[in-house]
Amino acid sequence: WDQLSGNDFMGKVQIMLNAFQDRSVHKAWYPLLDGSLEEDGERGQIEICARWIHNPALKSHFFHEDDDRPDKMANELRVAVVKARNLPIMDKNIFSKGGSSDPMVHLALEGSILKFKTEVQKKTLTPKWNEVFAFPCDVTDPTANVLDVTVEDWDLASGNDFMGRLVIPLDQFEDRQVHTRYYTLGGPNKHEDLCEEVWVPAGDDGFEEGSEDG
Repeated sequence: WDQLSGNDFMGKVQIMLNAFQDRSVHKAWYPLLDGSLEEDGERGQIEICARWIHNPALKSHFFHEDDDRPDKMANELRVAVVKARNLPIMDKNIFSKGGSSDPMVHLALEGSILKFKTEVQKKTLTPKWNEVFAFPCDVTDPTANVLDVTVEDWDLASGNDFMGRLVIPLDQFEDRQVHTRYYTLGGPNKHEDLCEEVWVPAGDDGFEEGSEDG
């Protein structure tokens, strides 16, 4: 680690994960390799202990309960901010290439004074929030017709920086089913051309990584 000139490479190890498929504890010393993954005997060794397990907290599982009043008019919109991918670098490294961001998400329902925001995920371009929010709203209210979503890079000193925005029409949720997908982030104006950054505003057990429509 070097704060002034940037970190210096010391060595790396690549471990094939199929060795852990028996879900037992695997502990071993591995020789550090050079940048070409060749062993030169001069970089030392590192001890790694690893094991495959199932962590239920990592499984997206939202809105699995049944709508027990399907005969009544819907009066609440529930939104799960799950995760994001391919976000832009907002905080560039000073002395080396690359960088990171501290993304957070703001949610607002058009026609409502109620607003929500997620926690800040520090130093990542692939944040995971898994946070759920609920907007009381009447589906017959003509002013409550879009969900406004803004992603910002948190900055305590100079203020947050804009990363992307999208506006989701609520009429696609009138079937009262769970809708899970990645949405493309655009610019600050509603009709601005969309960028390539994408994220997930809602999720359930049926979400498949890499799908566009869930």
